[in-house]
Amino acid sequence: MADGMLTEMRCRKSVCPAGKKKIKLTDGDGLFLLINHSGKYWYMSYRLAGGRHEMSFGSYPKVSLREARNKRAIARELIRNGIDPRHAPESIEQGGRDGVPTFAQAFDDYLTHRGRNLSERTVREIRSRMRTHALPVIGDTLITEIRPNIVLAMLRSIEHTGHHHTAHRVQAIVGRVMRFAIASGLIDTDPTASLVGALEPEQVTHRATLLDPAAIGGLMRAIHGYEGHPAVVCAMRLLPLLFVRPGELRHMEWREVDLDAARWTIPAARLKIRGRGDHIVPLSRQAVEILRAQQELSGHRDLVMPGLRSGKPLSDATYNATLRTIGYDGTIQTAHGFRAMARSLLSEHGWPTEAIERQLAHAGKDMVARAYARAQHLDLRARMMQAWADYLDLLRTDDLPAAADRLMFEWR
Repeated sequence: MADGMLTEMRCRKSVCPAGKKKIKLTDGDGLFLLINHSGKYWYMSYRLAGGRHEMSFGSYPKVSLREARNKRAIARELIRNGIDPRHAPESIEQGGRDGVPTFAQAFDDYLTHRGRNLSERTVREIRSRMRTHALPVIGDTLITEIRPNIVLAMLRSIEHTGHHHTAHRVQAIVGRVMRFAIASGLIDTDPTASLVGALEPEQVTHRATLLDPAAIGGLMRAIHGYEGHPAVVCAMRLLPLLFVRPGELRHMEWREVDLDAARWTIPAARLKIRGRGDHIVPLSRQAVEILRAQQELSGHRDLVMPGLRSGKPLSDATYNATLRTIGYDGTIQTAHGFRAMARSLLSEHGWPTEAIERQLAHAGKDMVARAYARAQHLDLRARMMQAWADYLDLLRTDDLPAAADRLMFEWR
């Protein structure tokens, strides 16, 4: 059986195969679950004073995976102090019962609670990043034993590999876990608070986008001149009009679209930031026309733009690959860059920041959520989306003065 961090499900479902006397599932740092035909038993192996030893932590499931890890953490702390844990069974047992969590357990608790407001993709990214860079280093350390120097050494090791962005992200996540532990009454202070500014500044890179109106007109002509699979054509024409996140557009379903009301409602579960309700995207006249044409091709399917062969959503790479095909590589324009394009030019032409940010489905809690989340403000956003679509059409026909006039915001 392959090594790796265990899960409760794996512990529960694993059995000793016929023809074998026993199997061993390892959890790292000496802890393993021994499974034979009579039961499942926790052990920890360790070296002390030049010898190799083993001690039992009890049987599973009477002793859970979490309790076994707590016992391992206590035992490791005793070993670091030169004490044989077999000679301090009371400390080991008490540690398992009291449940002082390791950092890995505190991280799991944090993600269980806070992950409800995050997309599944974001949760996967956080978990993967921590499993790769943090948990192998500080995962088995008791949450009460995390010190600034320990965290800094871990972050510096990531930084020295050239992954500055990752180091900053790991630092932020560790800080959130520690603050969650404070709120849970496990610790009193955040050891990462003193590390502000300790890492090299992160080099911020912005997704490429065009902001010059004449250049945008050329891009729109290239997009409208593209001839490919109908689903890709539809996606590429909608992306600049709607300026949603590319992943949200890929998963658009017909049941979410009301063409008569000119509205697309993205379910809250599919948004990058959860916990803020569904996101309504008003559809311009141009967007409705594109979707009505696509409905004749895929209206019998769930997805508006099913993939070329599988029927699943278009791949992540579709948009940028198509942009490269029509002459716009990642240094000029990216799929995500249409959001920055709309945000910049709408703001430049006077549209209220609150309306723009709300339409971008950004996570602001103050002016956005209070002033523009309510349904009665959809009229303003619908006017903005129509003005934006008209603006792009006028740029495509190279009528720049008319385009600028059309996009100018006026209270009316």
